[in-house]
Amino acid sequence: MHNKRKIFGWFAAGVVAALSPAMASAQAGAVGAAVAVGGGVENAHSSAPIQSEHALTLGTGRTAFTVHAGLTSGSVGSNASFEVIQTLIGGFYGVSDDLTIGAILFPVTNISLDVTDPTSGASFSESGSGVGDLSLYGKYALGESADGRTSFAAIASLELPTAGTADLGGTPISLGLDGVAIGIGGAVSHRANSSSFHGSAQLAIPTSDLDGDAFVRLGGAAVFGVSDRVGLSGEVLANVGSETQFTGGPGVRFQASDNVFLDVAALFLLGSSISEDPFDYGLVVGLNIGG
Repeated sequence: MHNKRKIFGWFAAGVVAALSPAMASAQAGAVGAAVAVGGGVENAHSSAPIQSEHALTLGTGRTAFTVHAGLTSGSVGSNASFEVIQTLIGGFYGVSDDLTIGAILFPVTNISLDVTDPTSGASFSESGSGVGDLSLYGKYALGESADGRTSFAAIASLELPTAGTADLGGTPISLGLDGVAIGIGGAVSHRANSSSFHGSAQLAIPTSDLDGDAFVRLGGAAVFGVSDRVGLSGEVLANVGSETQFTGGPGVRFQASDNVFLDVAALFLLGSSISEDPFDYGLVVGLNIGG
């Protein structure tokens, strides 16, 4: 047992460094997909992208709920690999046609780590789980073009450090933020017949030095309808700051009924300023109800 704890200790710093962007990737689509059924749209392909933000808002008195799960897989050096599984629940309410508010909680975050002793070749596995952070969210419609096809919105969020820690072989790994984080930015959405295009930019400001420096989140997406019930999306996401990371991937949204949407999306690393790739791939599945 002592040797096992020592081996996990060797990889603790690398795991902590890798898991921050990895968990962020698992959270992809947390906000964008949650209010995708809003905006008065009628077809799945006319709504929002799965993994990035958009400018659509819910109408007055309308509600939307989401349940998502994300899996991120990666490695730390040549002797350790990890998987992060996160679940997400969210609820949103249209205060007016222009204002949507909501809350997002990550009730379960599970981290699994497999390590091989480079000396003996022995393999060890460890896992831990706990609750993640809580995010409060608001989006305000700033206006739209004369033809009603292009929408603009301001977005703000407040992330609260409600997360616990996971114990991996005696090494505590934080499952969320150390302090409060503030997000502020905007988004634009353009709808054109059976397709839509979306872009967003948000400044993320941590209030704790342990959570790193401020950075900008960028998102771009194109959504194409292949039928009244099925939409295909291609999305690119970026975190730009002291460390820069570009990710992207395809997604499929299926409209099961009038107000029920099923999502499946993949996420891949496109580029990173970090010498060690933060993850190999990510998967997101989700259910959106309401709107």
